[in-house]
Amino acid sequence: MKVQELTSFGLGGQLGAHDAFDPSDWDPEWLRARLHKYGVLLLRGTSLDEGGFISLGRLIGELEEVCPAEERVPGYRHVRLQSNMTGLGLRADVAGGFWHSDGSCSDQPPGVTLLRGVEVPAEGGDTMFVDMRAAWQSLPADDRARVADLHGWYPCRQLYALGMRQMGGGNPEVLDQLLDVVHPLVRRTATGEEALYLNERWLIQVRELDRAASKVLLRSLFAHATCGAYTYAHSWRDNDVLIWDNAVVMHRAQPVAKGCRKITHRLTARYLVNSC
Repeated sequence: MKVQELTSFGLGGQLGAHDAFDPSDWDPEWLRARLHKYGVLLLRGTSLDEGGFISLGRLIGELEEVCPAEERVPGYRHVRLQSNMTGLGLRADVAGGFWHSDGSCSDQPPGVTLLRGVEVPAEGGDTMFVDMRAAWQSLPADDRARVADLHGWYPCRQLYALGMRQMGGGNPEVLDQLLDVVHPLVRRTATGEEALYLNERWLIQVRELDRAASKVLLRSLFAHATCGAYTYAHSWRDNDVLIWDNAVVMHRAQPVAKGCRKITHRLTARYLVNSC
């Protein structure tokens, strides 16, 4: 199957999906290899129902259950309901409106996210991606040498608990899932390539540096990665499906225009054999 490249620098590939797309026809190894290469895969114009969406996710790996249960699509324990409206699943415009990789607050290797456009906005709501392999490789050699063995401190549980105390609200089930974790600033992807690994909200300090030096370094790395040279902006159409590898890309949700709705369904898959 032909893959149409979405950028000039290797990030993103559009697969030849169509209304009759059937995940049972696809070779899982071929699909994973394309995902490893391009970081983000796009399927335009699918007519997948929830069962087909789940079947697609299982070609990648083992699916995670959604917690808390009220964020599940009814009847589907692996499918998360997301929207830009209070009371309709996860507020993805709030939870995902900053540069991040899904699963940063876990001690597991980065997984794969699958996102299906159920109701797309007439204006706004793009999903932005950064190729963190390209961002890493384009750093000067001296900077790569300085950063290569550093680690980021993600006090996710502490920060969420602090927010619950200060602002009220929050969900104890979500708090129970979160960990205070340390991740390397540079990870190896499934193909053995190196990629920066950052998070705009949860990464607050480089473990080997003091706060002042950490702030300077992280500001510099974020500015470099998000300068636009390594970015793909996805404008949603009805029935789009995106698949991305969180070890390869960082992403963020752009705001939806006033009065517009955006509803998506999300799966998280863990590679059955993960070399990240």
